[in-house]
Amino acid sequence: MKAIAEHARGRIRVVVVEDEDLYREMLVSILSLRPQFEVVGSFATGADALVQVPKLKPDVLLTDIVLGGGMNGIQLGLKLRRAHERLGITLLSNHLKASILSAIPEDDLRGWAYLHKTAVKNIGVIERAIVGTADGMVVLDPGIMASAQRNQRAPLELTPRQIDVLHFMAQGYSNEGIAERLGLTEKTVSNYINSIYQRLAIEGDNPYVQPRVSAVLYYLKELADES
Repeated sequence: MKAIAEHARGRIRVVVVEDEDLYREMLVSILSLRPQFEVVGSFATGADALVQVPKLKPDVLLTDIVLGGGMNGIQLGLKLRRAHERLGITLLSNHLKASILSAIPEDDLRGWAYLHKTAVKNIGVIERAIVGTADGMVVLDPGIMASAQRNQRAPLELTPRQIDVLHFMAQGYSNEGIAERLGLTEKTVSNYINSIYQRLAIEGDNPYVQPRVSAVLYYLKELADES
């Protein structure tokens, strides 16, 4: 099953920041085995990363939220964004709560992902998050989406099928990946996505708006308000 397309820019440069040595080494090993990624650095503290990462010019920062030394992963990401505004940031946590992303200014939420640390068991989840954040998308852990489905937390303006499509959009799936997951054609998925934009009053033809991000941010707000 092909969940993500090959990245247009070729290999994605990734920096890993994690204070647990074994987990950091595991992340580096896993990513180094994937031909679409190039791990250009790894650090145990936010302070070291803050000094060294700008020199490495990565596309994506993969970081634990909880870091030693008085700086967490969100703060690190925001600081690094000042020097590299297109930097994608994939956050890892031992806990999942959609509202945690409310610590990020809304106008700076593009290119962020939020995953549970157990996501490393499924390389597809990590891949979608890294590729998605490199492309400026917002990607949420499948566990958040599953919890939302169990608790029927979803925008009331959308139909059940539109919600299904939005669930996969929020997990970083491409249109092709969504089609495969739901047993639909890509054209049908595209039609559903356009209908989601219309229902949520998102301007799909506005060059200053990334509609896919806007739809996921709308959904994220719904989840955060309920958590």
